[in-house]
Amino acid sequence: MAKTVLITGAASEIGQEILLVFLKKNYKVIATEISGQMDTLIEIIKNEEEGRVKTFVLDLEKDEDITAFTKSVLANYPIHDLVNVAGINILRNFFEWTAEDLRRVMNINWVGTFLLSKAVAENMILHSINGSITTISSQHAVAANKERVPYCVSKAGLVQLTKVLGLELAPYKIRANCVSPTFVLTEKNKHLLYSNQFLDQELTKIPLGSYAEPKDVANAVEFLSSDSSSMITGHNLIVDGGWTIQ
Repeated sequence: MAKTVLITGAASEIGQEILLVFLKKNYKVIATEISGQMDTLIEIIKNEEEGRVKTFVLDLEKDEDITAFTKSVLANYPIHDLVNVAGINILRNFFEWTAEDLRRVMNINWVGTFLLSKAVAENMILHSINGSITTISSQHAVAANKERVPYCVSKAGLVQLTKVLGLELAPYKIRANCVSPTFVLTEKNKHLLYSNQFLDQELTKIPLGSYAEPKDVANAVEFLSSDSSSMITGHNLIVDGGWTIQ
């Protein structure tokens, strides 16, 4: 029987690559996105075999969305792997942050990810599945960067959440790990990453001399969800070209 993976933020370029990795592994995919990105997600999967990918609207900022998703979707699908991709970043000077915006970033990146991971772990236990939970964090979870206060804090929280999940879910043979990439070059952000400011101030900090690509993140997720990593849990796999070793 084919396994099923749940991928949040699946319309993002990282999410797309992860989705393709699991399709190549003959998984069935449950892909979620916020309503504003659903057209993009549907376009991505239009040529896939009917029934292999099911799409659902899910906004991790809304507790009620997670509750409804749990009752309507998770109740009907045994989940073997969860990949938490969905997240948000806002660039803002330290003194300009408002309580509302702080809570928004934290609620999407950390609280929503926690609540969904909890619901999926319960699903895995119910179906006696030795599953895996892989969460996309960031190099900024371990190395601070300016103008990203709640992003850095929330991503660091995801790393620590992963460690706690690894510990608490181990008795159920459920593994939890993180992938923490450096700046990832996508069509959406290449104008920024190739700007003189980023080339001078950010790319120079990567010893291998290049940004990550979505496939680099997807390959790390594939490894952590596979039997090749069956003895790895609570780990943060940093895919940063050496940024954080300095």
